[in-house]
Amino acid sequence: MARKKRGQTPVTSRSGVRPRNEATQRLESARVRVAPAAAVWLVIAAIHVTLGATIDGTALRSEGLGIVARVSLLALELLLLATAVGVLAAIRRALGVWSWPVIAAAILLYTVSWAAFWNAGVFLDRAAFLFWAPQPIQVLHWVYPPLIAGIFIVTAAASLLLAGVVPRLAAALPGHAQQRLVKVSGVAVIVCGLVAALGTALYGGGRQADLGQALSSFALARDQ
Repeated sequence: MARKKRGQTPVTSRSGVRPRNEATQRLESARVRVAPAAAVWLVIAAIHVTLGATIDGTALRSEGLGIVARVSLLALELLLLATAVGVLAAIRRALGVWSWPVIAAAILLYTVSWAAFWNAGVFLDRAAFLFWAPQPIQVLHWVYPPLIAGIFIVTAAASLLLAGVVPRLAAALPGHAQQRLVKVSGVAVIVCGLVAALGTALYGGGRQADLGQALSSFALARDQ
């Protein structure tokens, strides 16, 4: 029986390529699953920042808040969006095509919330939803009809983009591009978490006597 010479690299296949270990396979599998969700969140984050920077009255453009409070509120909102994207990605993975109604409903609520803020200056929060739910016809009666049509058009287009085009493009990227995409989104989430924690520590923790109006404005914007 021939002995293996020193310095000889062991191979386990005829092609001379050593098979990937289990840990590497798991990392690549996780990357393939996470990359589409990461791409979707980055697109939604860009849309959210753009809307917040262009529409009057948002926390990002609030004159009663300092720059740190504005950025920390934005970071908190992006963290909430990242959580929502993660939950919807898990639902899609579990239900497949049957998850489309859930995804479309989530996008509809997001679109309606921004439309309500643009039209009435208030996001669709719990109080607004409880007011609207028992009497939807009466509420819709006072809404400008083209606005309703625009909401459904935007919802359909956004559903196609966020649940169809973007995930497919991300899944079609080469491995190194997917890895970079996941790293960028991961770093962005960590930065958002740190900034949101900083804003909460500075403005959201029972220091009303010291911070006065800035704290009240921060808490009001955060709760919306």
